[in-house]
Amino acid sequence: MGRYSWQGQLKRGLTVGTLIAACTAAVLVAIYLVTRAKGLHFSDLTRDAAATLDGPWYTAALSNATVVMTSAGAAIAIFSATLLDRRGRGSVKGFLLALGLLVGFIAADDLFMLHETVLPALGVRASLLFAVYALALLGILWFWREAVLGATDYVFLVLAGLALGVSAVVDSVFTDEGLLELPFSGELIEDPAKILGMVFMTFYLVLTARQALSSRVEATTS
Repeated sequence: MGRYSWQGQLKRGLTVGTLIAACTAAVLVAIYLVTRAKGLHFSDLTRDAAATLDGPWYTAALSNATVVMTSAGAAIAIFSATLLDRRGRGSVKGFLLALGLLVGFIAADDLFMLHETVLPALGVRASLLFAVYALALLGILWFWREAVLGATDYVFLVLAGLALGVSAVVDSVFTDEGLLELPFSGELIEDPAKILGMVFMTFYLVLTARQALSSRVEATTS
C-alpha cells in the first residue's frame, strides 16, 4: 500500500483529519462561549468586516491586501528557514526565521488594530509598541549582521525601515487637529508609508529566501 494510494489517504484522513477537526472545533466552541459570556455576537468574529459593518465591498481593501501580502512574505521566510541547514550568526536560516516571525506579528497587529484600539484600551501607548518593534528589529539585525551584510540585498531592508519609521512617527504625533497642527491629515502620510514599507519588507523577505534556497541547491549539486 503506497503513501498516496486511496487506502493511505483514507487512513491519514481519518486520523490526522479527525485531530485537526477536533482542535478547530474546540477553539471555535471556546470563542463562542466567551462571546456569549460577554454579550457579543459570534458572527461578528466569523463574518467579513464589510458585511458586519454593512459597508461597501472595498472597505479596508488596501489594508487587507497589505496584510495578506505581508503575511505571505513572512510565511515564505519562515518556511524557507526550515529548509536551510546552517546555523549561527552568519547563517541566513536564523535571520529569516526571526525576521519572518517579527513581520508576521506586525501583520497581525495591523490586521487586529492592536496598537490602535486594543493596547490603548489597556493603558499601553502605541509608541511603546513601536519602540518594542524597533528594538526587536535592531536586535535581529545586530545578531545576524554577518548574514545581513554578506548574503542579502539589504538595501531593500533599509528602504522598508525608512518607510515604516516614517509611518510610525506620523502615527505617534498625529492628532485630531491634524499632523503637528498642519492643515492636512496625517493619514495621507501614515498609511501610504506603511504600505510602501510592507511592500519593501515583503520583497526583501521573498528575495532573501529565494537567494538562500538557490545557494543551498547549488551547494548540494556541486
